[in-house]
Amino acid sequence: SALQVMCHATAAAAAKGTGTGAATAAAPSTSIGYRQSEKAAAAAHKVAQEGEATQGLAQIITHIAAYLQQHQPQEAAAAAAAASAAAAAPSAPPPPSAAAGADAAPAADRTASGAHASSSGSGSGAAIASGGGGSSSPGCSAAAYVAVLKPLQVDAVSGLDKAGAHHYANSVRNESHVPKTRAMRLAKEVASLESLLPLSPSSSVFVRVDEGAVQLWKAIVIGPEDTPYSGGCFVFDFYFPPQYPNSPPQVHLVTTGGGRVRFNPNLYAEGKVCLSLLGTWSGDRGEQWNADVSTAVQVLISIQSLIMVPEPYFNEPSYEGQTDERGKTASREYNKAVRENCVRYAMLDVLRHPPACLAEVVRGHFRLRREALLAQIKSWADEGRQHDSGHAGRLMDMRKELETLIAAL
Repeated sequence: SALQVMCHATAAAAAKGTGTGAATAAAPSTSIGYRQSEKAAAAAHKVAQEGEATQGLAQIITHIAAYLQQHQPQEAAAAAAAASAAAAAPSAPPPPSAAAGADAAPAADRTASGAHASSSGSGSGAAIASGGGGSSSPGCSAAAYVAVLKPLQVDAVSGLDKAGAHHYANSVRNESHVPKTRAMRLAKEVASLESLLPLSPSSSVFVRVDEGAVQLWKAIVIGPEDTPYSGGCFVFDFYFPPQYPNSPPQVHLVTTGGGRVRFNPNLYAEGKVCLSLLGTWSGDRGEQWNADVSTAVQVLISIQSLIMVPEPYFNEPSYEGQTDERGKTASREYNKAVRENCVRYAMLDVLRHPPACLAEVVRGHFRLRREALLAQIKSWADEGRQHDSGHAGRLMDMRKELETLIAAL
């Protein structure tokens, strides 16, 4: 297919850059009489060629994204148009029988692009299989959600290397060379994102790649259903250092309420992400980064399925054994705080101030999931009211804010 040709062209461009750079680098070492000025000129020429090769890769990646969008199947495009129209039209909550019918949609309608994110039976994978947790809202089936957002799942953008646009922008500007090994590996990974990332109403991941600095990614991980992160848009910045893939990527959580919220024992308020795959948390040898097989997609899926779990309190190693009533109470209290902050920062705040390159994704997600998310917040409030009326009241107040914001989209 044309897409496969483009992917091969990406690898070929990287290989060509490798060959040219190697030849340029070899010339000085075989010329004993090279003067210092000539060596400096050769080195500068090598860096320029490496930069050109990387720019070529970025352009091919952009063409791949454009191809995918232009060749969207007609039926998917029709479903997308219908879903957009349905989401834009006001609708009243369905009667119980209609809601039950929606939850009983055929399993085929719930097929996601890529692997299910959750490794927990009570997590997002189970929600997709069973249809629980409001996986489709009135006027928007799971198939329509996928049809609308699939063209937006992966894209190449510009400007992530600008100050303030990305947590690791300075790291890119401080790089002294452009490693071809990294460029080749990233080209392959970007080309496979479209087929590997999960996409469904219950759990999705969206990625933006900087077209001029492919080592910078920005991603949104949608919190899986049946967790206190459900439906929230969590923004992460990825940086692939010059040593990549021999070293893992660096990942920073942006959604922290300005450094005020620790969403998980593995997600710190300062943005640190603790994961054995990233080398930021101890783990068995098989869980650590392996340059031959580990990928950025695995990191994204691990964040979604291993960190964003139904009871994150127990992600803290010292709390794992608290299976008594005291542990259950502590977990419930922990979830209350996570739910509130999920609505406050991963819904309201991100909807008010979405990342520019992912704004269309954020708006589309909340438009299509409006009824399901409003019902979910009400359910959280009802559940918490028996233990903490203040918590329930805050959730309902934020629910009204969310409803107003979505109506204005």
